[in-house]
Amino acid sequence: MKKLTRPRLELAVGAVLANAGSDYDEHAAFARVLDQNIPKPSTALLAGTEVQLHGFGFDGNVNRGVTAKITAANGKTYRVAAADVELTCGGSGADYHAVYRHWLGLPAYAQSSRAPAKAKTLETADFLFLALQNAPKLTCLRLATGERVFLRLSGTAVAAPGEILTVDVEAIKDGVIHGRLRNVRLDARALGLTPLALNEAGMWDPQDHYWGEDGDVPEKWEKAQQLWGPRPEFEMEQVIPGADPDNFDSDPIIEAADATAAGRLGLAMRILFDLCAADLRCLDAHAHLGNLWFQHRPALAIRHYEVGVRIGELSLGENFNGLLPWGMIDNRPFLRCLNGYGLCLWRLERFDEAAQVFDRMLWLNPTDNQGVRFIIDEVAGKRPWRDEE
Repeated sequence: MKKLTRPRLELAVGAVLANAGSDYDEHAAFARVLDQNIPKPSTALLAGTEVQLHGFGFDGNVNRGVTAKITAANGKTYRVAAADVELTCGGSGADYHAVYRHWLGLPAYAQSSRAPAKAKTLETADFLFLALQNAPKLTCLRLATGERVFLRLSGTAVAAPGEILTVDVEAIKDGVIHGRLRNVRLDARALGLTPLALNEAGMWDPQDHYWGEDGDVPEKWEKAQQLWGPRPEFEMEQVIPGADPDNFDSDPIIEAADATAAGRLGLAMRILFDLCAADLRCLDAHAHLGNLWFQHRPALAIRHYEVGVRIGELSLGENFNGLLPWGMIDNRPFLRCLNGYGLCLWRLERFDEAAQVFDRMLWLNPTDNQGVRFIIDEVAGKRPWRDEE
């Protein structure tokens, strides 16, 4: 089967979403296109097992996305994520399914998972994921030796730079390690990174801070900071590999943002992955990778944001009680990661965790340049995320 090239995939995404005005509309548009163009019923694969496919739909849950109605071998009918179904019909239907997977950021055409022969495991090892080299080849560090290697995993494997992959190694061919993913974890302290420097920048006195007009009733979080008294301010070191401080145009973060704005998401990802591969302490790369997935795949976006948060926390220690003001530019990557992390927690309805993140952001930056004060009541009230937020 001849596969669509990346440019054609991008064009097809634009055609499907031409009249979509919201996240809801985009998912609904893909559900219609898939249901209209993929034969029903037809044979498909789910996790390597043959199933009967009866159609596609969208129930309004943007976190779940488009679903496929399938009948398993036991005769029972299920609703599963459309992206997890592997089509065997070929033709334009398979191409539309590939366009949908591409829009989600997955490999457009899933590799066949039908009845794979079980390979012998040579060893089980931990690899630090750095970057997606050429899908599905991953650039990693073997944690035991610090050696940089290429890794190719069977099946679909999604990871964020900075996560640790435990892999059953099955073969080494042409310098590439082949294996099966056992689990993924995040352990920033195990990465052996030098914490970003934390530079003292004076004292902050709440008495000198603007809390509003006379007569305004302070919020609970404002009152707590006023009662605590003066606290030290710090600026966190910012690392951007390849940036020339004397040449504004050399900033790869800006290049990635420009590529995103132009719809060149593949280029943006390559720039950001390269930054992570050069130095995982580039917190802005983690923040912008999270931004790429935030709208459509918050469950993936949160992983990128959290890596940035945990690496930044290596500099703070357990009892950090100072400020990281937004006005000090180098603090912004860490604060962006925190904000994205908190918003994803809210979208995923992990309300208590989101509330803790937003409280912490207000404590770190009382000027609240990111607008946390406008949403904390929504989160505390456990009200679900809405697009207009």
